[in-house]
Amino acid sequence: MKTLIASIKFFEVNINKVFFLKIFLLAIIVIAIISVKISCIKTGYQISRITNELQNVRIKYESLKKIEYRYTNTGLLTEKSESLGMRHINLEHTFYVK
Repeated sequence: MKTLIASIKFFEVNINKVFFLKIFLLAIIVIAIISVKISCIKTGYQISRITNELQNVRIKYESLKKIEYRYTNTGLLTEKSESLGMRHINLEHTFYVK
């Protein structure tokens, strides 16, 4: 009779150990899933931030291209120089000094 009671108690201890092991494994799995989701959310925010920065850089680039065009377009420069009273020089009268 004692052996039967001892085996039942031993079995109950095993059930408790298995139960706690299952709970522990379940907690680890839940924590792993949550950490993966948090990582995905952080990555999404980083992608959004970088996308906004890229858009700002594109706008700045287009603005700089317009400024560059304004300063390198010979037609616009000719008009501006003539409006300021400048005149074209004859390149044959230009001398280079070494």
